[in-house]
Amino acid sequence: MGNKVRKKIASILVVLFLLIIFGGTKLLRIASDVGERNFYKRYFESHPKLSLLSQKSKELPFRVGVVGTVDSVAESYGLETFGGRSPLFNKYFHEYFIQVVLPQLKTPEEHEKFANYWYQLRLNTGHLFHPEHKFAQIPNARDWNLDLLLAANVKYLISSRSIVGMDKHASSITIDDGQWYGNNIPVGRILWEGVDRLVSSFNIMSEGPIGRRREPLRLYIYELKKSFPRAYLTPNIALFSSEKEVFSAVKKATLKDFKHSAFLTHNSIKETQIKPALNNDFDENRNQVKLVSYESDKILLHANIDSPNFLVVTNNFNPGWKVTVNGKEKKILRTNYVFQGVYLPEAGKYEVELHYSNPTVIYTYLLVLCGVLLIFKACTAPTRESKHNILA
Repeated sequence: MGNKVRKKIASILVVLFLLIIFGGTKLLRIASDVGERNFYKRYFESHPKLSLLSQKSKELPFRVGVVGTVDSVAESYGLETFGGRSPLFNKYFHEYFIQVVLPQLKTPEEHEKFANYWYQLRLNTGHLFHPEHKFAQIPNARDWNLDLLLAANVKYLISSRSIVGMDKHASSITIDDGQWYGNNIPVGRILWEGVDRLVSSFNIMSEGPIGRRREPLRLYIYELKKSFPRAYLTPNIALFSSEKEVFSAVKKATLKDFKHSAFLTHNSIKETQIKPALNNDFDENRNQVKLVSYESDKILLHANIDSPNFLVVTNNFNPGWKVTVNGKEKKILRTNYVFQGVYLPEAGKYEVELHYSNPTVIYTYLLVLCGVLLIFKACTAPTRESKHNILA
């Protein structure tokens, strides 16, 4: 009996020893400054120009499109991406996004495959790739419907490769080579950096199935010329009989069309009592909207107009969003198939406040609280044995 116990104890100790060795080694590789973490640090935390873009986005919100690498490279700096990976993409935005990348979907099979995968929307529709491997596809400006991209407040394209033909559509092109270890390198790590750079110079260490990207990721940042702001005014309203017809019009629309008109259905404006207007004398200097504050669940805008206008906010339409105009509650209209819109009926100054609220969240918290109380009551209720003792 004693030998069996000793064998079991020895087996347990061996297993624990191995777990400590392998677990500790993995932890050191990830957590140490000269370990595995550096490969991902160079990928996600080594781009000072993305940090500058992040600061700009806090002053005036815009979206970025990511090409040839994962969207989380930009998201890690707090930038809002057009697409990415999320379970929250709604049907309308998904269909809009498909139209943006439609030039890449050459066959019905490619179109069907992309349309049926809801949770990851990428501006490059080729095969999935791991962030450690180099991206081989050469992107081209013709890969996208740029008018739809610009109309969605995409101000920058961030690409791991130079985009052929994109210089015509960009006001500036910046290259961010990234940093290996940052600017402030301790003296003790200078030797390590030299060795790491030497090892990284061999192709076998950075390519192929066993290789990994060791050098910082070079990024090409294109500032697009004609990007729409997060909120803008348009003088006219184009009405259609159904959302399907609206979508058909949006697919064919140019930037000039979006500036000229907002696209809605007849049914959506019944309660709003508005009619399609025709204003060819729209002067942007006399009709302006200013974004005063922007939060994830609250947006404040000031508008000053000299004639009836339609305010378009290029955020996804969602029934949870409400709006007040000069303190009075109004209706947010689904605009351009996917965005939000508010009608401003006459000349004057307006304060427009959009806010998000979802009563389901409150009900969920209440249900959780009730569940906790029930569990507490069940745990503190006297058992049958304790009742018997009390009676005795």
